[in-house]
Amino acid sequence: LTGAASLSVISALDTMVSASFVMMTVTFDLALSFLRATTFFTLLVILRFVLRSNRLAAIGVILFFGLVGLDYADKAIWFNAPFSVAIASVSMLIALRYGYVALIVAMFVGGLAGDLAWTLDLGSWFAPQTMFAWAIVAVVAGYGFMTAVAGRSLFQDPLSDPVPGRALPRK
Repeated sequence: LTGAASLSVISALDTMVSASFVMMTVTFDLALSFLRATTFFTLLVILRFVLRSNRLAAIGVILFFGLVGLDYADKAIWFNAPFSVAIASVSMLIALRYGYVALIVAMFVGGLAGDLAWTLDLGSWFAPQTMFAWAIVAVVAGYGFMTAVAGRSLFQDPLSDPVPGRALPRK
């Protein structure tokens, strides 16, 4: 388990070196987010069939991903457990409210946030690689946002007059 911590440090240092390492990190995190989101929905469907309850299935997936995300070698595991379950709960909320693509994007951006270098000093030697990496994150997050809202306006007045030519939903 200590090797995993050192690998994340090496990955963060590698992303400061060149754009090729940034692209490697981005593609790896994208593949990992596809795997995690697909596993998330697959487990949700399996637990729904086994437990015959939507709420129990959601709670089961939240507990599973919350407990899998813990570092069991850490001395503060009981302190970290509620945060891990809270992150899994937010993932469940995104999955149920916005769907598969938004969950992939959320997991991708969350994974990259931990793997990429951060700096506000634009004069540092690794600032171009950092800006390149975060530009990729901004583009993918923007795509995920546009997919999640599906062309609806966020600033539309819900009580305004309906748009002519658009059918009102049946109740």
